[in-house]
Amino acid sequence: MTGISGGGRAWAAQILDRPVRRTSPAAGAEQPPFLAEVVSRSHVTFVQSPGSDVGPVAVHVPVTGHNLFLDVTAEGGPVVLRSLTAEVVGRGPLVAEGTSFATPRTPDLVLDPRLAPVAGRSVQAYEELEIPQHEVLLLGGAAAQVRPARDAYGRRLRPGPVWPLEVPAGAACRIVLAVVTDEPDLLRWRLHAVATQGGRTWQLEWDLRISARPVMRKFVPGGSGPIPVPVHERFPQHWQPRWPVGPAPLPRGADEAVRLPAIAQAGRVVAADGALVITVDECEVPDDPVGFPGLPAGTRLWVYGTVGLAAAGLTEVTAAVLPPGGGREPLDSGLIELIIGMYSAAVHQGWRMRVNDVIGFGRPIDVGGREIGGALITHAAGDGAWFPADWPPLLLVPLFDGEMEAVGRHGRGRVLANLAATESCFPYPWWFDPSRPPVVDPDTYDGSTVLDDVSNLRDENVMVVEGPGELMIIVDRERHAVLGGAWTQMPPRFALIPRYTTMTGRARVWWPDQSAPSEVVAALPRSQNQAGVHFLLFIQGGSAVTVDPMEDGFVVGLPVDDWYAMGTHLRAGRPIEWRTGDGTRLSVGYSGG
Repeated sequence: MTGISGGGRAWAAQILDRPVRRTSPAAGAEQPPFLAEVVSRSHVTFVQSPGSDVGPVAVHVPVTGHNLFLDVTAEGGPVVLRSLTAEVVGRGPLVAEGTSFATPRTPDLVLDPRLAPVAGRSVQAYEELEIPQHEVLLLGGAAAQVRPARDAYGRRLRPGPVWPLEVPAGAACRIVLAVVTDEPDLLRWRLHAVATQGGRTWQLEWDLRISARPVMRKFVPGGSGPIPVPVHERFPQHWQPRWPVGPAPLPRGADEAVRLPAIAQAGRVVAADGALVITVDECEVPDDPVGFPGLPAGTRLWVYGTVGLAAAGLTEVTAAVLPPGGGREPLDSGLIELIIGMYSAAVHQGWRMRVNDVIGFGRPIDVGGREIGGALITHAAGDGAWFPADWPPLLLVPLFDGEMEAVGRHGRGRVLANLAATESCFPYPWWFDPSRPPVVDPDTYDGSTVLDDVSNLRDENVMVVEGPGELMIIVDRERHAVLGGAWTQMPPRFALIPRYTTMTGRARVWWPDQSAPSEVVAALPRSQNQAGVHFLLFIQGGSAVTVDPMEDGFVVGLPVDDWYAMGTHLRAGRPIEWRTGDGTRLSVGYSGG
């Protein structure tokens, strides 16, 4: 249980309404013409009051594992980032007035009613922490280090910058860092960046603070006193290095995981009078199959990429296919036809691509010798999907006709989770295997799923997460009024289909013959205790709020007064929560600014 209290200068746990802190480069004789700033994002901070050592305004000191974003906007011409380094400036006592934390839901208990509005702002400002591209290690007596973020096997977790990194004129670039320290008090450190523009070299630096002091204490029955709670236990998204700190040799193929080893250009197609180019690369899974879970060494993939969709107002895309029978013919006419059709729709019909869009073809298209009914557009990222930084950022996931039908009726979460479980690649395989069976068969699902003959409300601006003893509905702040309006129009029995939640690295899975709950889990889940949920079946009526697991979702019963309270709070963007008879918490919170 979490709670907050207020009052005077006594030590207090306060709700954080400043989870993001922007810092410009240290003042110097001359500032560069381009924009460069760092942005801190932490789920918990220590609050230092104004004073001679702090300055005229209070300072929020983030704790170990927080995100640090380096944002560069190339105004006045292209900018080249040459290097990024760090140094420890000093250590000292951490004198703080309290701790301040951000959370996607309201606390169990607010002891001071004056803090209730602050609690609301905390929920509104809550944002997820990101998996970093690089780690900043500020540990013990060792020199500060900036290094790529790797998993326990030495694989890079996501594409990162390759130095030197050029930012084209007018473009913006973000580098995602996680800062880690073991300093129990206050550590002052400095981030250095070297950048060039127009023949001039700029030395940029930012003075920052961090601490690894435990943020909470807990009492255990029979214990001798309070036990410090490490930040990662209460705030699991705060980063911990997976790869050993110190001189540990990288396994063969670790760095190549970012660039997909054994890549060879196999062909290209020029279309639309030269305005669209589709490249085809042959990739072979190495002996150390890093980044290819579920695929044996020596497997070949054909990877298609676009150049020219951006000029038509779209985003460049990638698609990958396992050739049937290990064939060597790379040019798949079906995928090429699909990509050319996307370009034509953008140019001639004004179609605009969005992440999580579902593309239906209107007729079957042959891909790898199998007929597919459509494709999902999603991010080219996830467990095992380490793409080169110069590959297109969006992914086409081809689906069979029955799978497309299931996406339309039951949402894409059920299909993608089943696909992840079948191919052993969370949150979904980034390649299409024409030899695989459909992961959803509508003929089998009809009459078997609770979602049959139920009206549904699909909203990609909502995610649902299951945790120990709780079910959290998290709504994008900017879209709460839309969901609230839709709620009032829904019948007294309907299914809310949220977006496919991958932030936890776990998701529920269900097949019609399944007899017990099942999950698909990433190799490195963000949270051991939370899982994504694919639907909530709301039923109006009864005398008490109920929450019961069902298939890969939950059935939620709301008495009439609570039903209307839900709509009122959604329209107003206010959090709300209930306790069921068995103690389960059902809550609605908000993310984003």
